[in-house]
Amino acid sequence: MPPLAFISTQSRVLVGNLMGDYLRELLRQGKHESYYLLADAKVWHLSQGLIAKSYPELTELPHYLINDPEGAKSLEGIAEMARWLLEQGAHRGATLIALGGGAVSDAVGFLAQIYMRGVSLVLLPTTLLAMADAAVGGKCGINFAGVKNLLGAFASESATLTLCDTVWLESLPEEELRSGCGELIKYGLLVSPDLWHRLLQVLPEQPFSLEQLTPLIREAVRFKLDIVAQDRLDQGLRHQLNLGHTFGHAFEAWSHQHSDKPLLHGEAVALGLVPELYLSHVKLGFPKKVLHQLLTIVQELYRPLAITCRDYDALRELMLHDKKNSDAELISTVALTDIGQVHKLQNKPLDITEALDYYQDTML
Repeated sequence: MPPLAFISTQSRVLVGNLMGDYLRELLRQGKHESYYLLADAKVWHLSQGLIAKSYPELTELPHYLINDPEGAKSLEGIAEMARWLLEQGAHRGATLIALGGGAVSDAVGFLAQIYMRGVSLVLLPTTLLAMADAAVGGKCGINFAGVKNLLGAFASESATLTLCDTVWLESLPEEELRSGCGELIKYGLLVSPDLWHRLLQVLPEQPFSLEQLTPLIREAVRFKLDIVAQDRLDQGLRHQLNLGHTFGHAFEAWSHQHSDKPLLHGEAVALGLVPELYLSHVKLGFPKKVLHQLLTIVQELYRPLAITCRDYDALRELMLHDKKNSDAELISTVALTDIGQVHKLQNKPLDITEALDYYQDTML
């Protein structure tokens, strides 16, 4: 099946299999010395066979290996990569190529926006989460003061190419596939009853079928780019893409502070969907049947990972830092009245407590 191109105002995204030819043509048209590869070190070392077969040109480029992708999403990490680019002689006409998961896409994307006031960017996402969400849409961010993605930027109008090549998923660890499915579950709830029911059929199957996941990735990308085209600067409509993220980001940040094995982003989003859809149910009448369907699939895939934090004050404090909040006392969450019917809720502390109680009662 040939890759499918999605065109938006600021990016081109291709979703398919074995797309090394696209990158090869890009490099052929440009000057090799103006391309700089910044790659997840683990992916780089474990994928030498795949790279040699499908992306051999990458080995000829100056490359910077990122040993700690999440650590690269920091001011210190950005400064280190910028210093390397400067030492390499990277100029305004440079193109950065990011190889790795969502954290690499975020960090290198942010770097591309600020290095010499903006250089071109090619994203080669290697995880399901990055293909379905993180590497698509032109937003990038880094962590600061313990808050996820507090500092960020939007893609410039210059072209950004994203190659979502599903060949990378063939060797992806099961936990990374499971993490990416958390974002796909979110899109199932946002897009349509049809996509939701397809997800309910596909995701319980273990191991995950890449043949069945690929069309789901395309649907997620198509939906996100449509939303981004209407609200590039995240002024309102785009907020719906944060479904599951208010609680999810708090769970993720808390796990990084208190766990030897912190949650992956997509795992946290999946867990965050439970309390957020509970609030949708009790406040807006979101269908109980769909809430139970969500609960069933999240329990099946993520229950062993559920955090056991009883310090609700700490979680609420993390949620208060969320960028969607417009009130110092109220916590905003994306909500649904039904599948695909988006609303916004302003939640008091007691609402958050009730939702966390539901999460604890059903997931632990």
